[in-house]
Amino acid sequence: MFIRLFFLQIVKGKTYQKIAEGNRIRIIEIKASRGLIYDRQGKKLVENIPDFYLTIVPGDFPKEENKREEVLNKLANLFDSSIKDKAKKILENNSPYSYQPVILTEEIGLEKAILFKTIEDQLPGVKLKIRGQRHYLAGQSFSHCLGYLGKITREEWLKKKKEGYSFDDYLGRSGLEAYY
Repeated sequence: MFIRLFFLQIVKGKTYQKIAEGNRIRIIEIKASRGLIYDRQGKKLVENIPDFYLTIVPGDFPKEENKREEVLNKLANLFDSSIKDKAKKILENNSPYSYQPVILTEEIGLEKAILFKTIEDQLPGVKLKIRGQRHYLAGQSFSHCLGYLGKITREEWLKKKKEGYSFDDYLGRSGLEAYY
């Protein structure tokens, strides 16, 4: 028993200390929605509508093969079989100890989001996220002034991650959206 204690504390102590440090801190990002845009009479020009998407957190995903398959099969039943292959690829390409969420699928719709929420507790490591999608009420008539949003590119993210930008953020590409 003393030999095992020596081995765990002295020989493997630094390894287990690193693992413990990683387990005690988890940063969870809460994104603010973009502001609404009004004209000078107070008429709303742009609003945010909910957009649902799924992420996988590899560190929370089951490690046992049979439980992993069970979660993947439930996902495939809820969405389609291609999501199972995409999830497997994400899990293979990311560390099983990573707590960084990876986008699995986007724009899943309200009905699928509600169905997912009913079985979310049976799908460890899979999270439903909500972000605001821009809806331009004036159509194309003000598009040259209002501009549009685009997903952040890898190059932009590498430059802006110190400012708090995330890999799944959207940036204004032109007009008021780019200015603000």
